[in-house]
This record gives sequence, C-alpha cells and structure tokens, in this order.
Amino acid sequence: MRLMNLIQEKKISPEETCPYIKTERISQEYFFATNMTKIEYQNLLEQGWRRFGIFFFNYKCKSCNKCKAIRINLSNFTLTKSQKKVMKKNINTKVIIRSLNPTKEIYEVYENHSLNKFNKKTNLNEFLETYYYKCDFALQSEYYIDNKLVAIGFIDQVENAFSSIYFAYNTSYSSFSLGTFSILYESLYAKELNLKYYNLGYFIKENKSMKYKNNFKENQILDYKSQKWIKNNE
Repeated sequence: MRLMNLIQEKKISPEETCPYIKTERISQEYFFATNMTKIEYQNLLEQGWRRFGIFFFNYKCKSCNKCKAIRINLSNFTLTKSQKKVMKKNINTKVIIRSLNPTKEIYEVYENHSLNKFNKKTNLNEFLETYYYKCDFALQSEYYIDNKLVAIGFIDQVENAFSSIYFAYNTSYSSFSLGTFSILYESLYAKELNLKYYNLGYFIKENKSMKYKNNFKENQILDYKSQKWIKNNE
C-alpha cells in the first residue's frame, strides 16, 4: 500500500500577530509531504487540517480557540432565497471541473483577483507551487461567462468530501457573486457525487470577512476538544 512521503516532520511555528484578530497571537502546527492518498488526507480534514501544495497545517494557538474548521453537511444542504437569486443570475455561467491543468488565462484571472481585491502582486512560480502540485485528489473548477474564463477554483476531492482550497475571479464580474456561486455549484455537484461534506476552511465568528461561510446551511464546526463535528448555531 502506497503511503505519503513525509518531507518534514510536524513542527509548531513561533507565535505571531493573528491576521484575523489583531489582538490575538497565532501559531500553526505544520508539515510537508508528497504522495498523500485520498484516505490519508480525508483523515487530516476530519481533524481540521488544511493544505497549500505540499504544505499541510492546522492552527494550534495557545491563548485562543476562536478559529474553527467549518464544513457544509450536504445531506441537509438547502439554498436561501438570496442564494437562489445568485444561481438564477448565473444560469448561463458554464462550469467545468477537471484535473489540474494550468493555463495563461487561469493565471491572469488569479493575477487580476490578487491585485484588485488585495492590492497584491503575484509570482507565477509561487502560484504553480501552491496550486498545481499534482496529487490524487486535486481538481480545478473553471467558470465561463460568454465563453470567457472569469473565475478559477481549486478543490480537493477525498472519499467523502470536497475541500475548497482557494477561489479567484476577475473583479470585472463582481456583480455575478461568483464566490457564492462557486460554493453553491460545487456543493450541489458534490451532493450529486454522493459526497457527504463540503469543507470551507476556517471560520471565525468575530472576523467579518469570514461571516459569509455561515450563510451556507446546514454547516458544522469542529470541536477541537472532543474532535467531533457539531452543528454550527452561530
């Protein structure tokens, strides 16, 4: 049986100012690995781990436990009125989900999103290392309006779930609410595949930029003490 290739054992990063709550201190448990299987990564997702490329991490903050892993329970997934409007708005948006395949157009969308949303310049090599390390479970979702690529998502598919890694869109198409649409479309698609969950990453109630994740019902958060997923009543 093939197992992952552990490049670096688990370590704990030094504490630093939290980018989500400025008054708190943040620390990560992390490791680097290649050749991870779907089952191995599914086990990590169940424990709240995330990844970018070969970098796997989980938050281990000494003085704060506000950061929670969050996922949509697809068996009870329902759309709100506003979400139905987003779906209607994108009735002609074409979506393709496939294996990783980097293109110039994809990088241009990512570049546009980084610059216009975060005033951040991008680096092609870092982009490829972060999102295009090929593994058994990595996929990309492409979104087209009038045959033009307007958004790109990176997702992992394990045995029982999708896990969203990152989503970027051309900001000229902000009126289409593509971020919301991508979660709705990919969740419904995952449900068609008989998957149980759609992992949204981390949720902090006190962080305004993360509040949107709680709009997708029903969702669950991970109780780190019991290591059990519970219904999110925030």
